This record gives sequence, C-alpha cells and structure tokens, in this order.
Amino acid sequence: MKKALLLALALIASGCGPPPPDGPYENYYDNGQLQEKGTYAAGERDGPAERFYENGQLQSKGTYVAGNRDGPYERFYESGQLRAKGTMNMGGRCGEWIDEGATVTYPPCPPPGLEGP
Repeated sequence: MKKALLLALALIASGCGPPPPDGPYENYYDNGQLQEKGTYAAGERDGPAERFYENGQLQSKGTYVAGNRDGPYERFYESGQLRAKGTMNMGGRCGEWIDEGATVTYPPCPPPGLEGP
C-alpha cells in the first residue's frame, strides 16, 4: 500500500499523470500567485497562454497549437523588460527575432496554414 502511494505521488510530482481535462487551466505558485494560464484541447496545450514569475510579472506569452508554440511569442525578464520576441512555427523559431537586444534571423516562417519548422 505504501509503495503504491509513493509511486502515485512520484508520478504526480514528475508530471507523468493523466492529461489535464480540456478547457481553461490555471497553475499557481505555493504563495498563491498565478504561475500560468491557458487552454487544453485533446489533452494538449492549445490556444493563448501566459506564464508569470513568482512576483506576478509576466514571463512569457504566446499561442499553442496541438501542444507546440505556434505564432507570435514574447518573453520578458523578471524586471518586465523584453527578453525575446518573434514568431514560432510548430515549436521552432522562424523569421526575424529580437533576442536579448540583438536581431537574429531564422529560416522564413511558412505561410499560415502550412506546417513545418
């Protein structure tokens, strides 16, 4: 009995549990501050999502499609200053990005509706 309970707790702690239900979700830090919010569909992140630092400052915002970041993406320092900004395509960077103050160019983003990195 104790072994089964320990195994279940280990799986939950490692994130290897059942997928979350479809619909909106919110996760919180131990201090009650919002950590992240977004939406699940078919057991994967899908739609707009935001993540926050423990002090409440926005850490990142973007959109997921079938579990992959896809579309405009922004990431911020804990101070609130922009750290990175660009476009994601199925989890990979594409097009022109601002990354820690420098402009970085990745392969062009495909036209909307076409998949691929």
